[in-house]
Amino acid sequence: METQNSTCGHSTFPVRCFVGFDVTSHFVPAQDSQPARWQNDLTVRKDGLYKSRVGPGEVHERKYRILTSSLEDTVGRIAIGGRDGRFQILDFA
Repeated sequence: METQNSTCGHSTFPVRCFVGFDVTSHFVPAQDSQPARWQNDLTVRKDGLYKSRVGPGEVHERKYRILTSSLEDTVGRIAIGGRDGRFQILDFA
């Protein structure tokens, strides 16, 4: 989760967003004096999966509307809990 700037028409405003990423790994065989190993690669996506507009005092005070989130990657869902007691379920399956 990160804070980004979003543009709509001629207005720019801050948003809190979930940014996706991919982790891949591949086996690298032994070469010269280096032993065989696994190499992991991380790719961070540029576009957010979910964006929520941020109020003027939220960034400065770091008291965001989104308090908590939970990811269930086996079924492709994210649960988002807000400061006002509401929650949202995002289903990507």
